[in-house]
Amino acid sequence: MSSSSATPSVESFEAVIVGGGMVGTALCALLAQAGMRVALVEAQPAPLSLESAINKLPNPRVSALTPVSQRLLTHLGAWPAMQKTRVTPYKGMHVWDAEGSGEIAFSADEAGVAVLGHIVENTVTLAALNNHVIGDSNVTTYFGVRLQALQRSSGSRLVLDDGRQLHSPLIVAADGARSVLREMAGIDVASDDMQQEAVVTTVQCAKPHGGIARQAFIDGRPLAFLPLTVEGNDHYCSIVWSTTPEHAAELSELPREALGEALGKAFGHRLGEVTVCDKAHRFPFGTAPCLPLCAAAFRIGRGCCPQYPSAGGPGG
Repeated sequence: MSSSSATPSVESFEAVIVGGGMVGTALCALLAQAGMRVALVEAQPAPLSLESAINKLPNPRVSALTPVSQRLLTHLGAWPAMQKTRVTPYKGMHVWDAEGSGEIAFSADEAGVAVLGHIVENTVTLAALNNHVIGDSNVTTYFGVRLQALQRSSGSRLVLDDGRQLHSPLIVAADGARSVLREMAGIDVASDDMQQEAVVTTVQCAKPHGGIARQAFIDGRPLAFLPLTVEGNDHYCSIVWSTTPEHAAELSELPREALGEALGKAFGHRLGEVTVCDKAHRFPFGTAPCLPLCAAAFRIGRGCCPQYPSAGGPGG
């Protein structure tokens, strides 16, 4: 990796990616692997390291990575580091209607595969990708800077808030649902408030999860218990309850003991008593599909539709 200097300058690249999250960093790694000179711009002050990505208590933001995602991450050289850090394979799925009798279950054995996927903390995936691109000579990273302007005359040029300028024929907006670059590029979106939020937290259950991703539909509101194994302890789960903003507010205001009781009851106590290990986080759902894109800048990633994976819903 070549480090950017503090002196204001104009640097040219074959591609500039704004947004150093999982999607932007993965694209950066792919383009660099193809031999392109790439700049990665991220507002966070420093890249996430593998050492800082892991805590005893799992990060609340997780993704269900499919075998396809695993192959991509292996191709990029990130998967081995992720495995050494923390990933939880799930070999079965169980989904049911808590208000009726509908129920379905299937397994990796039935599908003839080793696993159906892995539940992985987003911080683990991002740290492994960071570790890869930082060592790539085709990548120049710009951490701790924000966009000031997008100039569209004689090619596309980004002006950073420290005065430096980046020139490229291809600029990618991977900076999330409220993309600053998208607005600068004049890419319109048709926003739609879905009037739903995800309540997310980490719990420890009396019974082991057994490597099974579970989801119950409660009055049409899916509640997922996604398996997590922490230091060999397979009693942890990441829960994602998609519900109305009003119900999400009620859940997030409950004391941990009361929230654990509510989760256990809603889940039919299938994993026994539920102990909440972290505060309840709320994330709004919404859709913001882009209208016609321009040639110089385009959007990628789930920033177009913020969401959390349910059981079996791939996070990437």
